This record gives sequence, structure tokens and C-alpha cells, in this order.
Amino acid sequence: MFKILNSIPKGSVMTYKELAEELGTSPRAVGKMLSLNPFPVLVPCHRIINSNRDIGGYSMGREKKEELLRNEGFEIKKGKIM
Repeated sequence: MFKILNSIPKGSVMTYKELAEELGTSPRAVGKMLSLNPFPVLVPCHRIINSNRDIGGYSMGREKKEELLRNEGFEIKKGKIM
């Protein structure tokens, strides 16, 4: 999983569903695995979002995830990537 996360370029995102399909598991399982990421800024799990473009959860809080995504050039309105 960390190899896939590290391959997502800055300024790009992937959905929980897409990552789950790559790993052969469920989006919920992906969310659980991401919540256990010991290096959440270095291993860019903030680049994983919900299929409806909502930024989703983050072990360091949604505000931090939003900040990281904005720093990568994303416009976010009402918790969703535009």
C-alpha cells in the first residue's frame, strides 16, 4: 500500500475505492489501514479522498488534510475538492 501511496504525484488524488481495487480489498479496509499510517505526512495518505470528492478523514484531522491538499494546489469548498 505504501508503494502505491508514494507513487501518487503531488497535486493528484486517488479515491478509497480506487486504492481498494488496486489492493484487492474494500474501501473501509483501506480507510482503516490509512488510519494506522505511522508517517501520515511523509507517506501521502492525505491524497486519498472519497468517490464523491469529499476529502474524507485523516489521522491528523480533516483540517490538516485540507491544509495539505490546498498546499498541493487543490481548491476545496465545503470539504470537497473542486
